Amino acid sequence: MADTRAENSRFGSAMGKPSASIATDAGSRQFFWRHSSFLAGASTSPRPMRTSRFPQQSEPAGVQAEADHDGYAVVDRPGGGAASDELRGQFVTTPFRRGCKIAAVGAHTAATVGWNGMVARLRRRDIDAARSLPRQFRLALEELGPTFVKLGQLLSARSDITPNSLQRELSELRDHAPAIPQAAVAEQVRISLGPSAMSLFATFEVAPMACASIGQVHRATLSDGRRVAVKVQRPGIRSEIETDLALLRKMSRVITWLSARARAYDLVRMVDEFATMLRAETNFTIEAGNIDAIYRTFVNDESVTVPTVIGELSSESLLVMDWIEGIPLSKSEQLDAAGADRPTLARLVVHAYAVMIFQSDRFQADPQPANLISRPDGGIGLVDFGEVGLVTADARASLMNLLTAFVAQNADGVAEAVLSVGRATRAVDRKALAVELETLLGGITNKSLKEVRLGAMLYDLLHLLRIRGILLPADLAVLLKTMIVCEATTSEIDPAFTMAGVFAGLMLAPTDESHND
Repeated sequence: MADTRAENSRFGSAMGKPSASIATDAGSRQFFWRHSSFLAGASTSPRPMRTSRFPQQSEPAGVQAEADHDGYAVVDRPGGGAASDELRGQFVTTPFRRGCKIAAVGAHTAATVGWNGMVARLRRRDIDAARSLPRQFRLALEELGPTFVKLGQLLSARSDITPNSLQRELSELRDHAPAIPQAAVAEQVRISLGPSAMSLFATFEVAPMACASIGQVHRATLSDGRRVAVKVQRPGIRSEIETDLALLRKMSRVITWLSARARAYDLVRMVDEFATMLRAETNFTIEAGNIDAIYRTFVNDESVTVPTVIGELSSESLLVMDWIEGIPLSKSEQLDAAGADRPTLARLVVHAYAVMIFQSDRFQADPQPANLISRPDGGIGLVDFGEVGLVTADARASLMNLLTAFVAQNADGVAEAVLSVGRATRAVDRKALAVELETLLGGITNKSLKEVRLGAMLYDLLHLLRIRGILLPADLAVLLKTMIVCEATTSEIDPAFTMAGVFAGLMLAPTDESHND
């Protein structure tokens, strides 16, 4: 084999074991022949080579077994390309059928929860966790597919509106899906890059490194030897999501009409904000722009690496970028085997997020360990930019006011910071709120910044706001959620590390957004 690849992938928790690389020197003509005939849709080939699929390789466990049975509709074609005959025959979801599916799952969930509750009352027992409303709600979201899984993940991140028990259950949601059939992958690549797509790659690993509901990631090598990650959008996903979003908006309007509480929370606006976020996630051109902006933030910072997007090979449904070599922070045993400096990694993660939040205009909003790479040179890499938050001037000012009040242990300052930007869904008892904030801040009395668990404090604050019916702006809520997850991630890497000192140091540093212009 011409080169040895690191066994560690740079993409999410859905990842299995990487497949073997395809040789590029002596065997490159053989690969090109097999690959080009597949991309060109050839129906015959000399023996013993196969023509209906890419060359067979080892694939992530549990992925390829369902690869040809994923059931996703193929109804949209970026660039106006026509679907191939085998893909055109797949089932296309209509709004009516989809609405019936949602209604059926909702009715089944309600009936299951009601029955379990009645049985528990008759037996005078508490409802088993497996049969509780939070668990059944999560299972229903998973059954309904990508749009509803994303909705559940959003709710799990909004401590200011989601009850503790439901939030804990929704945090178990995983964005996973069967692999896209290889014929569909080839067609998406061919549609985006044209009939000569095969000439652009020296190797293309057909076994995906990670599979999710929006798309999947493949490792490849360009003809010039550059190692890249190729993110391929799932065919038909945008049409499926648009159908779901239209139905969700109709349901939110009905619920708002029926419920005063829904009107207080402005449910329709929340659904619209969710729709905007999800549409952006399914447009890889937007993701490419976000990656470029964050890349410029760290262009002079050798400790943090952001992939370079190859614009001429990318489109709304295909994203090609540099591959970052290293070990995902989710691979704890591999980090230890490689002798990784855990305290340094934790510090660099917080440094990266503090810079993005306080000195840039956007940030990667999903700091899960699998999205952070320990590089061989000791630095870190950021990957997976499907979820990116924007830092407006108002959001940054609100965050700084809040954190300043926290550090000063000023309960009145914290109350003023949240009430000045939050929206009360019911009357707020300011005296009771002040007492509760005093209790909250009492946990950090006489502690240094290095001893303060800022993420835990913010988590408790958001739950207090939910109890008091105070709803934060979506952009500020995403900022706080990201900080909470960031601290959880660094605690996994190095339990002794805290992020309060790093954030406090950069809060007052001059903001320079010129590199993002």
